[in-house]
Amino acid sequence: MCPPDFFVIEKEINKWMKKENQPDRYLSKKQWVRPVQIYTTLEADPWFIEPDPDCQDMCFTANTGWCRWGILLRANFKGAVAEARARELIRHEKWFKDRQKILGLEIVPWPSPSHGFGGQADVVTVGKNKESIILLMGYGQKNRTEYEAKDIIREVHGLLPDQVIPMRLVNDDFYDFDTTCLYVPPFDNSEEVLIYYPGAYDAAGRRVINSLPIDPRDIIAVTDEEAHNFVCNGVFIRDPNGRTNIIMNQPSERLMSILKERGFVVWVVDTSEFLKSGGSVRCLSLFLPDKNWL
Repeated sequence: MCPPDFFVIEKEINKWMKKENQPDRYLSKKQWVRPVQIYTTLEADPWFIEPDPDCQDMCFTANTGWCRWGILLRANFKGAVAEARARELIRHEKWFKDRQKILGLEIVPWPSPSHGFGGQADVVTVGKNKESIILLMGYGQKNRTEYEAKDIIREVHGLLPDQVIPMRLVNDDFYDFDTTCLYVPPFDNSEEVLIYYPGAYDAAGRRVINSLPIDPRDIIAVTDEEAHNFVCNGVFIRDPNGRTNIIMNQPSERLMSILKERGFVVWVVDTSEFLKSGGSVRCLSLFLPDKNWL
């Protein structure tokens, strides 16, 4: 995670960002601290990188890479996104190299400079075991993750072709895949659930969701209003007591009720300042699970 000390909108690189609608720095910091407090309460292990005053979006660490099975695959920005955010990748690269032995991660640079990859923000993992896991990869938004990234992800992680499924994003309000889809795997004391926004995908993408090996009763479509409140950009964490906790931005009473009935502990946060740049909880957190996780 990266404190939002220099969070500002100087370059508009998605539909949410408006220079005349600048985030309040004090309120941004206050809202950013809340997920950190929740993570530590749940005994997660937050790490922090020092912010750079020349990096407007550095607090959105999810875009800098994607980590699974002990491998951190670095992101690659293109076009206007690179103009606004390329400096971040340099800072993050040094941070990871300095801590590589402590973290125990293999760091893999993005091998194809000509193809964009938005890191964790465009990959959602469905399933619990690597042998049967499915990676949903969003693509199609200008200067962001491209279709060809699916093959690189598959090769780096030794997955079968049908384990990485590209899904085209067709709604400009949702430029990264993790703003449209949240998956929580099943554990001993909780069910699995997939929360998604149908309006973000084309017909083929909606068919992919409906064809996943998930009980249809465990797939929850959110409303347009809920989606624009970035409820899908939440995160889940297992606490020491074995409970599955979901952290999300101001979910509706409808969604809260559904999740609580299923046994989830729901933590409500306010990320309204970060929504000015089109981000919420998951955008602010790059997760680094070790090689034994899922």
